Amino acid sequence: MPKSPVVEQISHFDVEAKRCFYSDLTVSFYQILGDRFSSLEEFREEFADFRSDLSDYRATLDRILEDIAPGYGLTWRDFTWIKENRWKQCAVCGRVYLDYTNGRSMTCYLDEYLRFSLQSRRFMDNVDYRGRAKSMCGAKYTAWKKRGRIGPVNFILFKKGEFM
Repeated sequence: MPKSPVVEQISHFDVEAKRCFYSDLTVSFYQILGDRFSSLEEFREEFADFRSDLSDYRATLDRILEDIAPGYGLTWRDFTWIKENRWKQCAVCGRVYLDYTNGRSMTCYLDEYLRFSLQSRRFMDNVDYRGRAKSMCGAKYTAWKKRGRIGPVNFILFKKGEFM
């Protein structure tokens, strides 16, 4: 099983801060490459073309990291693990995201999952019992698995917040 990439400067972040950091990193790559792709393979090819000019890629990644986390001293050398195979497509919403876990994730983390407790009149913690950040797509995927729906993963359809 592949290991999760470790970046020393952000390893001390809490789970939610890491989720936000990688979400911002994914959005930054979306802004550069665009979101006009109909498949994961197209996005990976475009990323490979972008990464083929290493000096431009490294300068762009350094600029992105300075915008996202100024003052942490992050450079492209900390993110050499970002390659074409690290980009995945969410099984629920279909968006492309950067997989910073061990490579076995099925859903993206781009939308935060928050629950409101009526008893305490506050939002519940966004971290589950395993210490992972919850996401909206992850919650939908878990609900889908509990209902015992069969079929291909990419066949999950939602309309107005409900399964079809």
